[in-house]
Amino acid sequence: SGNMRVAFTPGGNEIDINSPGLPSGTEEYLAVTYDNVALTANVYLNGALDAGPGNPGTVTFANATHSPGSFGNTSFDTFGADPYGGDAQFNGTIYELRIWNGAVTPLYIAVSAAAGPGVLVNNLNPTLVTVTANTTLAGESTEQATVVANFADASGVTVTGSATNWISSNPSVLTVSSSGLITAVGGGSATISATVSGITGTSALITVPETAPPIT
Repeated sequence: SGNMRVAFTPGGNEIDINSPGLPSGTEEYLAVTYDNVALTANVYLNGALDAGPGNPGTVTFANATHSPGSFGNTSFDTFGADPYGGDAQFNGTIYELRIWNGAVTPLYIAVSAAAGPGVLVNNLNPTLVTVTANTTLAGESTEQATVVANFADASGVTVTGSATNWISSNPSVLTVSSSGLITAVGGGSATISATVSGITGTSALITVPETAPPIT
């Protein structure tokens, strides 16, 4: 159906992670994680959960029988080659494969995707963090801030989902959620800041125009 699947199949009892299909003609960074404590598995594309309508990009198992470490020997450990007749095969190139003994973070995936194949990222401390948003925001409107950071192995990496400690310099003008959604609540000016791996970035001054009182 044009989607992408990761199949966990111990003893023929297949459970799939369904996610949208890969875009054509571009290099992408795909990661599959499995947590044997939470019994969940996820597919990430370039550092973000690969989800779409009808394809959530995640699955939760009823028990640990689907843990890959318990499969033993199998002839069906494949990448892009579906062993079942009639299913579509992967038509592309795999440049690099890494297998980790723990789930890497979305921040690691985003930085590693930007660094490209052949670069083993081992430093997630940013050298610069930048928070961007429009410099003017109408009263009662909202806007999602964006966080971009530079690292030793890659620059200009969008890491909004990994940013924490969102703070407004003037909550009577702007409020900001834990995910970086800015809301204009009153006239004036304020900045928004966020932190990535201990380094904080601050936006330019954001102005909310004063609203004239109604005339009755």
